[in-house]
Amino acid sequence: MSAERISWLVLFPLQLWFALQSRWVACGICVAGSILVLTFRQTIGNIRVIALMRARQSEQRALDREAEEYVRTLTSGRSFNRRPLILFLRPFSGDREVRGKEPSSPDGYDVAPLEARLAAGFAHQFATLSFRGRLDGRNVWGDAYVSMGPDITPYHPDFYKYAGRLFYARPGEIEAPESNWFNTFRLLARNARLIVSVPIDASQAPEQSATILELLDLRANDMIERCVFVMPPEQSLWLLRPSDETPSHRGTDQMWTTREVKLSSLWESTRKKLARSGIEFPEFKDTMDGATLFILRGNECRLSAVAGRELSNPGAYMAVLNIKLPTS
Repeated sequence: MSAERISWLVLFPLQLWFALQSRWVACGICVAGSILVLTFRQTIGNIRVIALMRARQSEQRALDREAEEYVRTLTSGRSFNRRPLILFLRPFSGDREVRGKEPSSPDGYDVAPLEARLAAGFAHQFATLSFRGRLDGRNVWGDAYVSMGPDITPYHPDFYKYAGRLFYARPGEIEAPESNWFNTFRLLARNARLIVSVPIDASQAPEQSATILELLDLRANDMIERCVFVMPPEQSLWLLRPSDETPSHRGTDQMWTTREVKLSSLWESTRKKLARSGIEFPEFKDTMDGATLFILRGNECRLSAVAGRELSNPGAYMAVLNIKLPTS
């Protein structure tokens, strides 16, 4: 029986009965017992959240260390026995915001970021690696925990809003300086067995972004067929953008602000930029469950709608897309 039911169905009726009998000591004991039960449950809930959060932090630090060591070894040219590399490419502004659909969720979206679901399927067998933007911090779990407030524990009906950030598992991350990030990207792309890309330019201005430059480089070096592309479902995103950015001009201001945009508008904007450079992506298509994945093979585009429960099972959607999972 939950703490609330014990309080309302057992202790509260006893309080009323003792009060009617003028047995104030017993009534006070029931009141104290009700407060104790609810406080104990709240405390246990907070302890559980902190324990799970710290366990996830420890796992992510291990993934980050592996990613950093992977890059150092590749840069040095040393040979080593390493797990096959899966490289994740995504927009820095929206990597923790983009989600897949989940019909059973209260708001219709998965509690964990889409990239987290995809990375979870590769984490045990492969080394997963992604770039971290200069504005991104590592303490995303702490930020989420603080924003929850003291009354929200795993038993709270709104806990699902925070669970995805508290416990999600992203790929291992590295931060490459702006002066050599593209060389680092090229090194990793050429050593990756598979590249998972969320090809969304967070800016709708016509100038080319890092996302566009990466895809053009992959195409120029015949590596576009090594990619699995992810088309997320429709959703509103709050993205960090330079304060002086406009639809016709890419911002350069050091001050950044948050802006709300529709993912479909970003997808179509990115698609048009790529089309001008000869890369044809499919038009945006929403889905009611999970996300849409696709590959490019010459002039052919093969799409597959992947349900949310299958996003962490690469064997399922790889077979549909006719891609063989890399082996060690």
